[in-house]
Amino acid sequence: MVTVNIRGTDFPLCLTVAALERLSIECGDLKGLPDYLNGGEEKNLCQSAYNAAYLLGILVEEGEEHRCMEERFSGGDSSRRKVPSPEDLTRLLNFQETRAYLPMIWAAIDESLHQDIAAEAPKNGTGGAEE
Repeated sequence: MVTVNIRGTDFPLCLTVAALERLSIECGDLKGLPDYLNGGEEKNLCQSAYNAAYLLGILVEEGEEHRCMEERFSGGDSSRRKVPSPEDLTRLLNFQETRAYLPMIWAAIDESLHQDIAAEAPKNGTGGAEE
């Protein structure tokens, strides 16, 4: 899982189904995400920084929720840590920091959307070898 370090604390990032719902409210859907992170149609750098910090906050919150669920189902420590909200990060991070977090935001989204599908080979089928 992709993690970010914010002020000395590591936070997992996860694009959960709940995060997708929250994201759809902000930018419509995944197709609108690049435009959202670039500051809209106007390519407004201030809006871009705000949007990146806000999205980072969503991914941090959902990463923590995901971590808690994983721990709960595996019998581990599922106690919830205090994490910065999207609003917190828009007030905490400066412009340059939001730009530095963009690659990690994209990596977390890519990781969450990536699927590994493994198919088991048929046990009694022919493998193409000539008999």
